[in-house]
Amino acid sequence: MARTKGVRLLITGVFLIFVAGSVLLFVRMHDGAADACVGVAIEVDGTRRCYRLVVPDGLGDAPVPLVFAYHGASATPESLAEISRFDQLADEKRFIVVYPKSLHRSWNTLAPGKTSSDENSDIRFFDVLFEKLTTQYKVDSHRVAIVGISNGASFALLVADQRSEKIAAVVAHSGYRPPGAEPPEHLFPILFIVGNEDSPALADGMRNVVDRYREIGRDVELIMVDGLGHSWATGENERIWDFLFER
Repeated sequence: MARTKGVRLLITGVFLIFVAGSVLLFVRMHDGAADACVGVAIEVDGTRRCYRLVVPDGLGDAPVPLVFAYHGASATPESLAEISRFDQLADEKRFIVVYPKSLHRSWNTLAPGKTSSDENSDIRFFDVLFEKLTTQYKVDSHRVAIVGISNGASFALLVADQRSEKIAAVVAHSGYRPPGAEPPEHLFPILFIVGNEDSPALADGMRNVVDRYREIGRDVELIMVDGLGHSWATGENERIWDFLFER
C-alpha cells in the first residue's frame, strides 16, 4: 500500500510539474509574443527589436546590394519571406535581404510632419539596422533598396522619404505613400504593384498616386497583375530586381 501510494504521489507530482510548465510556456508565448524572435534581435533605444536576415553563402569580396523587406499588418518576416520568395531571389541574384518585424502587428506610418522622424521608433529601427548591416557586411551603399507590402509598403515609402540619401529605389506592393509625408530631399524611383482582384479602392488609389507622381516628374512605374488579390506577385520578382538594381 505504501509503495502504491508513493507511486501515485510521484505520478501526481510529475503531472503537476507538466501542467505548471505548460501554463508557464503558454503565458510566455502569449504575454511575450511581441518580443518573440524567430530570427535575430537588436536593441533600439532600449527596446528589443527582431528581424530575419538572409545572407547567401559565398558572396565574395565585392560589395553587394541590401534590401529591406517590410511585411504587412498582422504578418511576420517569415510569412513575407514565404509569399515573396525573396530568400530564393537573394540567393539567385546574390544580395542580402533583411525582414524587420513590427512591434505591434503593424508599422507606424504616421508622417512626422514638423516633429523629428527620430520620434518614430520604427524609423529608428531602420537607422540602427542599417548601421549594423552596412558595418557588418560589404554592402554597396549605392544599392540599398526597400520593398514592402500593404502597411509595409506605406512604411517603406515613409522610410525612403525620411532617409532618401540612403535609398536607391523602392517597391511598394499593394500599398501607397501615407498622407502628409514631406517630399524627400533626394528623389528615388518607385515601382508600384497591385493585383486587379485586390480592393478596388486600393487599386484606384494607387493609380491616382502614380498619376500625381508623374505630373510632378517623379520616376514611377505601375504594374497591374491580372488575377492577383492582396498578395505578393512572385511572378514579378525578376522585374522587381531589374527595377531596383539593373536600370
